[in-house]
Amino acid sequence: MNETQAPVDSFLEKFVNYAKGRPDIRAAIVVGSRARTVQPADELSDIDFMLITTNPKRYLSAGWLHDLGRPWLTWLIENPVGSRNVLHAVFDGPVVVDFAVVSSLETRWASPLLRLLARAPKVVERLPRGLSAQIEAWFEIQRRGRPLVLLDKDGSASRLYGGRVPPRVSRPPSPRDFAEVVGGFWSLSMWKCKQALRGELWMASYVCDPQLKALLLQMLEWHARAARGWDYETWYTGRFLERWADPRAVAALPDTFARYDEEDIRRALFATMDLFGWLARETAGRLRFAYPELAEERVREWVSARFAERADTVGAPTSRGPG
Repeated sequence: MNETQAPVDSFLEKFVNYAKGRPDIRAAIVVGSRARTVQPADELSDIDFMLITTNPKRYLSAGWLHDLGRPWLTWLIENPVGSRNVLHAVFDGPVVVDFAVVSSLETRWASPLLRLLARAPKVVERLPRGLSAQIEAWFEIQRRGRPLVLLDKDGSASRLYGGRVPPRVSRPPSPRDFAEVVGGFWSLSMWKCKQALRGELWMASYVCDPQLKALLLQMLEWHARAARGWDYETWYTGRFLERWADPRAVAALPDTFARYDEEDIRRALFATMDLFGWLARETAGRLRFAYPELAEERVREWVSARFAERADTVGAPTSRGPG
């Protein structure tokens, strides 16, 4: 046992002993990177639990964690995959743990539903968004590895795990979906310019930029899949982006981030527009979609002119964006 793994193994043993003595904990499964065969865990990886219980409310509060050790920090977060609240904790070691808490009642109806969806995966598209996200997240867990069942008192875990998993269904965007992302990006580019010129650097950096980057990420994913096939793995929320995205885009990404500074925000905005522009045009070409060249040109001209006016006003050298 290496020094890095020892605290993890010790925590897992302590947790299993604790869970065995709790009648309201029915099952516990290790998921995430420590259960993956694709991009498996490293020494920095958290422990991700799916905790199946008859009393979910109890395990979404932090009080019970003291029975497992001394938590440094606790945080109730919304998991980016699966739309489920997760109790996050950091223990001595440090050992970082995420508990996705699942009601045992959910597992009872989930079992027949998962079997149905394994036979007819298109049914997922007709389910409410939150439910379909959770189901697809569970299928992805099984596609990428083998969840480790630590405890299963009444078959709750086996009802979720072990059945046939449908293949991932990946489709190209529709022309409308593509147009929405492109239109949103260029509109937000103008808004970010306005916020920077008003001196609202927090708005430009914290509000506008994350929205721009989300649309850029979507285009990075579409671009990679359009080039390599729609089953090509692009993960979620940009995970492992440096490994799956076009190397030219990865090389350009550093310039798209800015300091909390008007001039640097201007520079990064032009870099972001440049990167999105060629990604979107190449993706449109591969999908045989029309690309709004004139709209992009007008936005670029407007943003360049506004920043040039600002530079003239403050007596700084005029700076025009590329393109």
